[in-house]
Amino acid sequence: MLQLAQVDQVTYQSYLKQHAASFMQAPVWAQVKPEWSSEYVGWYSQESQLVGVAMILYRKMPGLKKHLAYIPRGPVIDWNSRQLEQWFQPLFAYLLKQDAFTVKMDPPVPLAHWRAAAIEAYLDKVQEYGLRNKELRDIAMDQVDPQSEYIQQALTEMGWSRKEREEENTVQPQYTFRIPLQGRTAKQLRQGLSPSWEKNLQIASQQGVLVRSGNASDLPTFYSLLKEKAEKEGKGIREFAYFERMFRALSAESEADSPLQLAEQEGIIQAGAIKVSMGEQVWSLYAASKVNPVHLPAKVLLFWEMISDAHEKGATVFDFRSMSPVLDPATSSYDELTFLLGAGGVACEYIGEWDYPLHPMLHWAFEMYMKKR
Repeated sequence: MLQLAQVDQVTYQSYLKQHAASFMQAPVWAQVKPEWSSEYVGWYSQESQLVGVAMILYRKMPGLKKHLAYIPRGPVIDWNSRQLEQWFQPLFAYLLKQDAFTVKMDPPVPLAHWRAAAIEAYLDKVQEYGLRNKELRDIAMDQVDPQSEYIQQALTEMGWSRKEREEENTVQPQYTFRIPLQGRTAKQLRQGLSPSWEKNLQIASQQGVLVRSGNASDLPTFYSLLKEKAEKEGKGIREFAYFERMFRALSAESEADSPLQLAEQEGIIQAGAIKVSMGEQVWSLYAASKVNPVHLPAKVLLFWEMISDAHEKGATVFDFRSMSPVLDPATSSYDELTFLLGAGGVACEYIGEWDYPLHPMLHWAFEMYMKKR
């Protein structure tokens, strides 16, 4: 049986550098969440070798001396293990001692993949026949990982429960859109773009659109773009202070590379994105552009420059991080979906968000409270 214990931040970060992990398991991400406390734990083999780690976030529940424990896009363990219980039984025992009443996680485990070309072909049929209520899972998957099916089965047998896919209040996006970079030349990446992206890149060049790194003084303008996007989609948006914390934390982590990237024309910011790099992966966390379609070339150029920069620096994946699985031209997310597909990447579905009730009655009460909010 593996043993679980606290590890110091230096040991933790050293392990992360040697293993593929999400930026949400990085210590810098905890700095963006001041309402949560955090700690680092590690799994040790019988030979006292560190074989897995996790950053656990804790949030105290009002009126209780108990905490919600959350492992964002983790833990960083051997998910190919055929004995997953040996990883989680020590975790449950440890969290009970930490006064946690439930633990939530979004495992970094892909379930299925779809190529952009396959999605675009299906969208043509959706429009041609006027199909309704179609989603990504209505398309034949290009790749399904049997290991992910086993993982879901093993978690269920342990007592974990998964949030249903139709629930929109999951913490992390279950569907992402990624551009594979490994083993591809810059020319091959460019050839993978859709005619629409290629046309918009030419227009951006003709219009004199430029991409540059942003600084703290650019944040208010970027935030206004985010608000405009949220209003168009009928969604809420975090307070400005959240993005200030994020910018400071990510800037301190990589002083030579600003997390804020901007596209502007004649000194006016048309589009922006906050990116984060970790290991061989680059993510776009938040992105927005002026709603008017005439500003689309700036958005296309911005992301092409970010993808190209990631490729030049040796990244293996550029991840747009979030995409809607809804294939309905009438929805507010449809334009964003077609934009992503133009980059010529791959849509990915993860196995989703899972909960384990360490104290079943308190967990039930918490679920009822969340549903009434």
